[in-house]
Amino acid sequence: MRLLKKIGIIFLKIILGVVIFLILWICAVFLLPQIKVNKNFTTCNNDDCITVYIRSNGMHSDFVFPVKTKERDWLAWFPREIYEGVDSTYNFVSIGWGDKGFYLDTPTWADLKVSTALKATIGVSGSAMHIIYFQNPPVNDGEKGRLLKISSKQYQKILHYIDNSFLLDDNGKIILIKHPDFDINDNYYEAKGSYSLFKTCNVWTGKCLKQAGIQIGIWTPTAASVMSSIP
Repeated sequence: MRLLKKIGIIFLKIILGVVIFLILWICAVFLLPQIKVNKNFTTCNNDDCITVYIRSNGMHSDFVFPVKTKERDWLAWFPREIYEGVDSTYNFVSIGWGDKGFYLDTPTWADLKVSTALKATIGVSGSAMHIIYFQNPPVNDGEKGRLLKISSKQYQKILHYIDNSFLLDDNGKIILIKHPDFDINDNYYEAKGSYSLFKTCNVWTGKCLKQAGIQIGIWTPTAASVMSSIP
């Protein structure tokens, strides 16, 4: 009986610890995005301005860039030829980072496996970069799309952050992930790092904006926290 009592106490302590952790995490989710960094950010208004977008599907946030600027020609990175349905009318490219299991093995919530969710939660699964070509930019409605006019220097900082997120092969090239179920306008590439409750796809987006000197919440674990804290 004494052994069973000790086991029961330990089990209750574990449950209590998990509950306390979740409460603190949820509080952080709501409170930390309200603490802004780079509050002195101002919208670019000169001839060198670059228009970029933050795109959200409600769960995940991505960057959307013009395919070609003087700072970067994305066609050199992601040739249209390896995107089945992409032609010269596709003038925007979306780039995001996320959990590899969710990206590749979970096309819908009905396909979500417990193992995939658990690995993503504790940060032991791999990650991937998701690239999508679009003909038009996202609608600038504040919820599904946010427009930002930034300087060339700020754009270059974003590029540097994104470049460092790709996992490279021995020849310094990005690594295409072959998968039979990709859409005609998107592909996935190997990425650095692991997804977790503390480093979500949206935290990745927020950190990139932060390093570029753009106003954003200090921690942005959800797509809503990214979209709401952009000026």
